[in-house]
Amino acid sequence: MKPKLLIALVLLAGLCGAAAALAADGIRTDRHAEFTDPEIQPPAWPDVLPLPLRDRPVEQVFFIHIENWEGGAISIRQLGGDEAEGGGLVVGHVLAPVSATNADGYTASGWAAEGTVCASAVNAIHLKTDHNYVSGRSTLFSLLPIEQAKTDPRNYKSYLSHEASLQTDIPGGKEIFGGRWAPLVGSRLLHCAEGEAYMPVEVGYVPQAGEIIAIEVVRRKYNPEYIEFENAFGGLIWIKELGQDPYPIGQVLKPVVGTGRFLGTQWADTGRIRAAHPGVICISTSPEGEIGGFQIIPRDHAMSPEMVYTRYKTQWMVVGPLWALDESWEGLPPLFTDYLYPAYIPAVDEDGEPNDEVLAMEIYLGRFTVRGRYSDADDPDEYVLLHEESSYDNYALKHLTHVRIYFPRV
Repeated sequence: MKPKLLIALVLLAGLCGAAAALAADGIRTDRHAEFTDPEIQPPAWPDVLPLPLRDRPVEQVFFIHIENWEGGAISIRQLGGDEAEGGGLVVGHVLAPVSATNADGYTASGWAAEGTVCASAVNAIHLKTDHNYVSGRSTLFSLLPIEQAKTDPRNYKSYLSHEASLQTDIPGGKEIFGGRWAPLVGSRLLHCAEGEAYMPVEVGYVPQAGEIIAIEVVRRKYNPEYIEFENAFGGLIWIKELGQDPYPIGQVLKPVVGTGRFLGTQWADTGRIRAAHPGVICISTSPEGEIGGFQIIPRDHAMSPEMVYTRYKTQWMVVGPLWALDESWEGLPPLFTDYLYPAYIPAVDEDGEPNDEVLAMEIYLGRFTVRGRYSDADDPDEYVLLHEESSYDNYALKHLTHVRIYFPRV
């Protein structure tokens, strides 16, 4: 066939296709109409995807019980006792109570439900009380570790408001801040007068000095072995449950290549989850006392105006569902609610002595651990603890081919 005739046929086919995309009245039809073809629909996942955490059998329920007054105790109350009276394991105290909220919450908190924990991190816990559907902003208040008492919010590149924060004497990375009692994103916010029973907060709730604030933390019998990310454009995201073969649940739309100086990672050791909220999983690559890490974020949050830099900087992995037309994962399990939280139980106390308060098995099996595979390793197929990186380096993770988040086993 002559070249000129071939070009003419191609152009004619294109024109016919364009005409077919126009309705009789000249209005263009749905350009995604081809996706209604039953031959190219996504597989039926409900039979293989894990049940949402809220639908799983309960393993453990406890309450973070906070006496919202100066010197008030912060304790852990187990289900079955009188939650509002006496007892419990005291893990800290209130240095300054909270009696205000902040109506200018960070964007990703918009995907959390009112009356729940919308961020669980080693350096803060944020609680959502309301949502402004005009501004798109949430109303929040926060619980802060002792290190944040003197932090100037103007110089802090994260959400922080001292006026709407309850200041504790608990160190960052310990107890409720990424320790054994850390809440999950989605944990319920409760309150009551002293000596009364817990009640769920109402929409628009503002904490009051002198009352009890509580967080209901539900740990369920969901023990996947790991979630794995193939760190490449179009790499698959796999989940491995006990007794099942791994199966894919999503894809990596943009791999992570570099490390950044994410504040809060100084209170999370290498290979630990630093923070979890409806739009971020932050992972530390630095040892305690140093700053360094990377973040995993869902597709639509990467397109938020305040997150524009994540599209060209290398410190963010962007993830999404297997099927391009499915909804983005903001605020959805298993990555951005219900499942992940910054859990770490130290093996030794501040004096370097064995941590006798916790069973050795719980210490080593009660942690989230993040490991990876590196293409330049002697064995590229071996999963090792993430390499230490404490610098801002656009290419620090260029050899990282896989990321695995191992779940606690107890």
